[in-house]
Amino acid sequence: MKYKIGDWVVCKDNILHQITEIKPDGMFYRDHICIGDQYNTKLWSPKKGDWVWFINKQYHQQVIGQCGYPGDQLHFGYDYMEPFIGNLPKFLKESIDET
Repeated sequence: MKYKIGDWVVCKDNILHQITEIKPDGMFYRDHICIGDQYNTKLWSPKKGDWVWFINKQYHQQVIGQCGYPGDQLHFGYDYMEPFIGNLPKFLKESIDET
């Protein structure tokens, strides 16, 4: 599979990484390198319930939301999704806990 800089991939350690550089001998991420023909990676694809950034390049919008299905970004008028990594804002946690 051909990857490009900026792609999000899941490595064999089951951790998400964003590709920052690609060379003939391996792919580089912000925090480590994968070397080898297959790189032991797969392209990230959101699953239902994953927290993601919905991104609209034209209007410079970034919105945190839960993925209902992998094509959500098109349904809501966004160009693409990126994984949300980190802690959810307090108001989102509280609204989830109330349901």
